Amino acid sequence: MLSAAAASVVIGYAATEEVQRERAGELDAQRRGAEEALLADAHLGEAHRALPTIAPDEYVRLWLGAAIRGFVEAAPPGRPLDEIRAALRAAGEGQ
Repeated sequence: MLSAAAASVVIGYAATEEVQRERAGELDAQRRGAEEALLADAHLGEAHRALPTIAPDEYVRLWLGAAIRGFVEAAPPGRPLDEIRAALRAAGEGQ
């Protein structure tokens, strides 16, 4: 189950990256516009400038690592499926 969940996330991410590559010019213009708007904002500009720069490959590793850690936390190896389902249902109801 963990392998299937991780594979689904990776496949979805790869598909999104493919679409973004196809629309690179359009997306770059939108990103520049959004960044310019953020930097010009009195409150958000300072916060945006304080954000660290993260290379795309590092971002992917961080994002996928966090997703996989979340999967393992929710469904640790050896935990019965019924317990996993009950815990996930309870967590969803608590939101």
